[in-house]
Amino acid sequence: MHPKIGTKRGCFPADPDDSEHQSDESTVSNFTSAKQYQILASHVRLQNFRTKLTCSESWAQLPEIPTSEEILCSDVNPEDWDDYQHDIPYDINLPYNVVEGPWSSKLEYVSAHYKILRENAIGPLRHAVQIFRRDPGMMEDEIMYIYSEVTIIGWKLCNPGPACRVQFSNYRSGKQIRWQQSKRLLQGSLVALSSSKDLFQKKCKLAVVVGRSNSGGLDQNPPSIELFFGDHDDVELDPHEGYVMIEACTGYFEASRYLLVALQDLMSEKSPLDQYLTVFDKSVKAPEYLDNHPVMNFSCLLDSDGDLSQKKDDQTLTSKSLDFDVIRKFPWNFDFGLDHSQMKAMHTIITKCLAVVQGPPGTGKTHVSVSSLKLLSGNLGPRDPPIIVAAQTNHALDQLLNHILKFEDNILRLGGRSARVNTKIRTRTLFELRNSISGEGKKHGINHMREMKALQNKLINILEPLLTDKLLTSEQLLKQNIITEKQASSLSTLDWAENETIDGVATWLGDDQIIPIRKTPLINEDLPLEDDLNDNIFKDANIDKVLNFDEPIEIEDNELFGRFLQYRRKYTGNHSGPIDSKKWRKRMNKIKDLYEIHKSERGMAYRYFELELDAKMRKMARSTLAEYKELTKKIKISKSLESLKLIKKLGIKIIGCTTTGLSKYRALLSALQPRILLIEEAAETLEGKVLAGIPEGIEQLILVGDHQQLQASCTVRQLQEAPFYMKISMFERLITNNFPYTMLNRQRRMIYDVRKLLCIEPTPFYSNLEDDKIVLDRVEARPPVPGMGGNDTYFFHHTWPEAQNSDKSCYNNEEAEIVVGFFQYLFLNGLDVSNITILTYYNGQRKLILNLLRRIPSLLDIEHFNVFTVDSYQGEENDVIILSLVRSNVKHSIGFLSEKNRMVVALSRAKRGLYIFGNAITLTTNEWDDIDICRKPLWLPVIKYLGSQNRFDMDKGLPVICDRHKVITMIGKASDFSELAGGCSMKCDRGPLPCHHSCPLTCHPFEHGAFLKCQEPCSTILGCGHKCSGVCSNVCFCDECNPKDDGLQIIGNTDPLENNAGDSVNKITDVRRETILNMSENLVGLQGSDRACFDITKSGDSDLPGKNINKSSKDAHDAWTNWRPKNDKSRPQSKGPQGQVPKFNGTSTLIEDIHKPISVQDGVRKVKSTSRRVIEIPNANDLSLPRGLLSTQNIDTESQGCQSIEDSNDIFDNLLTNFDYHENIYDDTLTTSNNALDVLESGFSILDLE
Repeated sequence: MHPKIGTKRGCFPADPDDSEHQSDESTVSNFTSAKQYQILASHVRLQNFRTKLTCSESWAQLPEIPTSEEILCSDVNPEDWDDYQHDIPYDINLPYNVVEGPWSSKLEYVSAHYKILRENAIGPLRHAVQIFRRDPGMMEDEIMYIYSEVTIIGWKLCNPGPACRVQFSNYRSGKQIRWQQSKRLLQGSLVALSSSKDLFQKKCKLAVVVGRSNSGGLDQNPPSIELFFGDHDDVELDPHEGYVMIEACTGYFEASRYLLVALQDLMSEKSPLDQYLTVFDKSVKAPEYLDNHPVMNFSCLLDSDGDLSQKKDDQTLTSKSLDFDVIRKFPWNFDFGLDHSQMKAMHTIITKCLAVVQGPPGTGKTHVSVSSLKLLSGNLGPRDPPIIVAAQTNHALDQLLNHILKFEDNILRLGGRSARVNTKIRTRTLFELRNSISGEGKKHGINHMREMKALQNKLINILEPLLTDKLLTSEQLLKQNIITEKQASSLSTLDWAENETIDGVATWLGDDQIIPIRKTPLINEDLPLEDDLNDNIFKDANIDKVLNFDEPIEIEDNELFGRFLQYRRKYTGNHSGPIDSKKWRKRMNKIKDLYEIHKSERGMAYRYFELELDAKMRKMARSTLAEYKELTKKIKISKSLESLKLIKKLGIKIIGCTTTGLSKYRALLSALQPRILLIEEAAETLEGKVLAGIPEGIEQLILVGDHQQLQASCTVRQLQEAPFYMKISMFERLITNNFPYTMLNRQRRMIYDVRKLLCIEPTPFYSNLEDDKIVLDRVEARPPVPGMGGNDTYFFHHTWPEAQNSDKSCYNNEEAEIVVGFFQYLFLNGLDVSNITILTYYNGQRKLILNLLRRIPSLLDIEHFNVFTVDSYQGEENDVIILSLVRSNVKHSIGFLSEKNRMVVALSRAKRGLYIFGNAITLTTNEWDDIDICRKPLWLPVIKYLGSQNRFDMDKGLPVICDRHKVITMIGKASDFSELAGGCSMKCDRGPLPCHHSCPLTCHPFEHGAFLKCQEPCSTILGCGHKCSGVCSNVCFCDECNPKDDGLQIIGNTDPLENNAGDSVNKITDVRRETILNMSENLVGLQGSDRACFDITKSGDSDLPGKNINKSSKDAHDAWTNWRPKNDKSRPQSKGPQGQVPKFNGTSTLIEDIHKPISVQDGVRKVKSTSRRVIEIPNANDLSLPRGLLSTQNIDTESQGCQSIEDSNDIFDNLLTNFDYHENIYDDTLTTSNNALDVLESGFSILDLE
């Protein structure tokens, strides 16, 4: 891999002079080889390129979308009384997964993983259908979502193929759905449909959600989505037919879909890795490309400002002297910024065909990966293919790519969009790179587009009878041989006035035999609205982590683009019950004149005509759809060839995607013939996913992870355990079978007290884990946690009982309250909110803690809190971790807390302090060395160790220490924190306030001038001669001159009053004073204390005009919870539409103009983004403004339940700042995956505005 040397295989092919397959114009051009075309054609299953398999491998021919037989695979069994306690049943014929010892063959290995993972993909839906079959009238439950009254309303003609648009009712949910936040019907989700007559007893159809647009789709009443049917024979056209649609609550089919297809492809491929993965050959060799050219140059590993003339071992370094034969003479003694264990790991990564590197928490495994990639990419030749890197989640992948971008710009990001703020990575997507090159990606497939247009027109002609609101004509029926010529002529009448023949179907039917088609009913808007996810955390955190999907989402857009063919058929024949087509067909053979049919039966006859016509249209449509599908495969190949050309043209060196993306883009990656694949978070990734993600041509597989932390997971939990062991990753299986691996052993994250919890003898989680000098620096690098007096770890014990919410997730209210109180205590002691993370094992507790945090007045200005589940926080760290364990019950059941891997993650995230809140009795009662009757000890060693260090006491509570007076206060419950102001119980000795009044607080860690606002009555005499009606820290105002009434207060003049030197009136406008005062009275602390007689905010900020309040200092003692810190330097400046901070004259009145454009497109209502503008009316002091007119002081006061004028200003600023729409960038890949996560994310800003 020397820069000047090409390689024999795996490089970009030379421009060939190959005439094979040239008949398909523009498919194979002068920049691709026939081999690349063959690889692409084989992966997309193009005709004549499909893999030929033996009968024993028939599983490899199963379709992508499950068949109805797989869903309706068994008879309906009576419900057992304890069914609700059972997990999802699985196929008892599944093969076992071998995790100890070798596999007998590659066929056995691949087929076992395929069958288990296919069961994991379809098992939840099959289980949901089986339950529904027992009780078709049931409402939704925790197993399934039920959509009734499903009807077809049209077809969307788009590049991936025609999609069927359906309307549906979700009344069985018993609530209105917040679609913009919901995980329901994500694009790529699998659904099962059955007619309202059959209800899954004998028939069902499988489909995948492909179009999930909020605007014009889910925001309609009733809502609609677009589907692709799994089988063309399942396609239905009849708008009369009603269906029930079922979706499993768990699982995400999109990820499994590509994974399963990729596993099928493996059976036709050979890989040099097979001998290691199947039969465990432990004599790991160097990859072929390195064996041929083992010399690598290490100069790229020097610091960017490094000096090549530096001396090492008395030798002057030059670029040439940094050339090493890495197989025979690795540069062990050179300093490349790596410790010894990291150098060993790099040697393994560089020189082994299959490299396995374990990185315990904080040991820098990502740093090793990045350094190795820097060396590998720096030695790529001009004709070498790119290196592939992958990670389990989008978040982890983007973190890795951010590191790579520091030394290599020529990277490509495949798959879902990166975080919105990560614009640099977003510019490296295929879509952006194509657009950056003028005309790139727009020249291919012209003939294909013409073919598609022709097929679309053909489909339009087929569906023509459904696209008009008129009744069927005798001509249409005759054309399809549904009626005879004599029958048709019997319907024709002569219009004597116009001397024309008129089709007489309507006359023949008569008004009483024509009825409107039944449509999907409107949603009952009186139903309660679905609980708000209430997670503004989504705006800042990684979405696929917060949502805790079993599979990381890999979705791109929200809406399908193309022409919509809307069904316009409105009427049908009057009939009741099903039509016996066979009976009517015999009867029609005997009738010459349709008027022979009795008037009362003509509606049924007309309905028979419709059914016959629909059947003929369906047959023609299915044939056309088959052609369409084959054409989309050709277009996909054409587009992939363009992508290959682009990658070569730009000199891409590193390509990144998620582990799901490895399967999804396997065709493209295989055509590149890459040699190196590095997977981060490998221990957290299903083995089948890694296996399927190895592109054809890979010579070197690098797995980096830690099997002691989170394991792989799947939807059907039973498949994680014996005998299927899906939780055992390829990474873990190799290590447990004594495959050679390298372990990093020097950690740079945790202080000694935290790291020791992972290394408690005699059964440590990690042996030989050492501390780097940086974590031993307790002065600058890892200073003690303020307010804790050196107790940087502690276990707080309680016996408060747990509970469960409606989602069956555990929570503990009292524990959540004390955790939030402790969070606020640390915040008052100077810890920034961003440096504190609250972790919990349960999503119910996470939501509760977030709600409590947002209710604290002192934290109302904080937009984002770090509150996560343990599972979503692997790979992350923070200064202080507060761990909420939740579980507390008499049965001593601890659920997730009994899992060692989750415990390791929970205990290893803290850099400076770890504080655990839980019931020690519940945790440890069932732990004992005899694992046959008890749990293996996990928490008991930790609690015993903390007790030996005086960091645990069952009786005394949590000790907090005032840094000023060194007084220890024992906290036993949440309300104890409200007795403190961040310090101790001694009276404040920091002197008077800047206004010379006494401080009403007890000891507090913050300075007076920074935040505290005096609430003593103001003694200033105003220009009007009256005494100020406010308090000391507020701007002055007079209640006598401006008495409150039942109307609105209009006081807009901010000119200084006479004889009131330095004071100016900045009054409330358009707000009912009593409402604000009542709201102010309701400001409470953590324990619901009385309204404080003081506030803590930024000095000089205007506040509500308060009443003259004279409360004792005891009442003020605990009112520190109302502190609202507002620091101008840290607050983002709110920008207007033109990027300027809006400024308004204080004497003016502002009118907020809100406009929400609504239009009708394709027959549906489209609601566009809300536009807002503020109109300034100068000198409008005396206007009697109705509700809705705003001043700079109170814009949108009631919309957020604001607690003060600062809230109003914040809301107004946020409206101007957040009012930018998210541009939908349509990447017309044939997978047509939509970015449902972006829908969820953008949904919050929309809800905030509305």
